[in-house]
Amino acid sequence: YEPWNYASTVGATALHSYSLVTDSGTIANAIERKFAVRVFTVNEEEHLRHFIKLGCPAIITDYPERALEIRRMIQDSKVGKK
Repeated sequence: YEPWNYASTVGATALHSYSLVTDSGTIANAIERKFAVRVFTVNEEEHLRHFIKLGCPAIITDYPERALEIRRMIQDSKVGKK
C-alpha cells in the first residue's frame, strides 16, 4: 500500500515492484511522485505486453530481446494508427 511513502523514509528514488502485485495505479502514482518504477521479473509475452502498454518505465526480464521486439511492435502499431 503506497510503497512510495515507505521508500521516501529510507531515501529511495525507485521502486522495484513484483509484477504480480503491480497495477496501473501503482505505476501511475509512483511516476507522479517522481519514483522510477522497475517491475520484475516479467518473462511471459502477455505480461510484457501488458506492462509496456501501461507505460511502465522499466521492466526486469530474463528475455530482453523479446521485450524489445514487443515494444517495437506496440510502437509500430501506434504509428500506423496516426
